[in-house]
This record gives sequence, structure tokens and C-alpha cells, in this order.
Amino acid sequence: MDGWTVAQGSSPPAAFDHLADHRARTLYVFDELPDVPDLPSPKLVFVHILSPHPPFVFGPNGESVSAAEFETASPGPARESPLLEAYTDQLTYLNARLMEDIEAILANSDPQPIILLMGDHGWADRDIEDKHSILNAYLVPPEAAAQLNQTITPVNSFRVIFDAVFGGSYGRLPDVSYYSTDDAEFEFVIVPNTWTPGSP
Repeated sequence: MDGWTVAQGSSPPAAFDHLADHRARTLYVFDELPDVPDLPSPKLVFVHILSPHPPFVFGPNGESVSAAEFETASPGPARESPLLEAYTDQLTYLNARLMEDIEAILANSDPQPIILLMGDHGWADRDIEDKHSILNAYLVPPEAAAQLNQTITPVNSFRVIFDAVFGGSYGRLPDVSYYSTDDAEFEFVIVPNTWTPGSP
């Protein structure tokens, strides 16, 4: 690299800032989402937002934050869990941006779009059922909404939409989730689903 730099007569590149890059990539997605209605139709738009996963780079109003602010903070009466507070702050901002973008998409779309919001996993530190409990929210026509239930798993999300709205014939698979550990990746166990009416 040093020889190439000398040969080119330029200065070495600055060190890569992965936190700034993560923040910029996340903001780029939110900045571009309102333009989705202008894309040619028909279209399937898949958006993967790698947040509110760490790293925590957003305050509750979108301000930039430093990892040192919470990674070195001492728990106390006002900060029982600095990392959990950082997660909550980041989630607050991301939720606000997401709702703004969805409202913009709805206001500028004709016909009304189908929107599926899906988390990739739930809170992972308690048990495997919590880890598999995800956000799974649908904006779909009535014929698809009638096929949804509280225990639907992601394996059936698009099957329901394609069959009910687009005349597909995929059918539903069993709503069963499986789990394996890092130490035994191919030894799967069925994850219990204890949801009952009245549960959140």
C-alpha cells in the first residue's frame, strides 16, 4: 500500500469509520423510502434495516451518539442498564422515521400498497420462545387479512399474500419454528408457542 501511495503521489486513505458508515447507510434507507411510489410498477421492494441492532449510533431525536457514552456508563438509579437505554433511544428514533416513511408511501400510492413489517428475531436473552417472537405487521387487502392469525410464522407470510391477493396456489405450511445452538447447529428443537388470546 505504501508503495502504491508513493507511486500515485497521493495520501493514504483515512481510517474506515464503521460507526459513521452504519449510521449513513441507515439514514440512506430512510431517505430513499418515500420515493418508492415513483418506482415503475408492478414492484416488490425489499428493505433490510440493520438496526436497532448494535452499534447504537442514534439518540432518540436522531442525534449522533458515541458508544463510549453508554458502554462505559455505570448503572445506577437513573441508568439501570445503559445499553438498554441506548437501544431504547435508537429504537425511538427509528420508529419515528419508519412511520414518517410509511405515511409518505401511503399518501403517494395508488392503489394502496401491501406492506409487511417483519423483525428477524425477538429479545434473545430470555428464552428461545422470546427469541422467535417477532414484530410481524401487515397492511393487506381484506381477503389476505382474513387468512392471518396471531401465531402465523414468517414461512407463511408471503404464501398468504400470494394466494389471497394474486391467485397463487402455494398453500400454507405448518406454523412451526425450530431452534439450534451454535454448538449443535443441525440438532433442531421445536420452539413452543404459548400465545393465548389476551396475550400481547
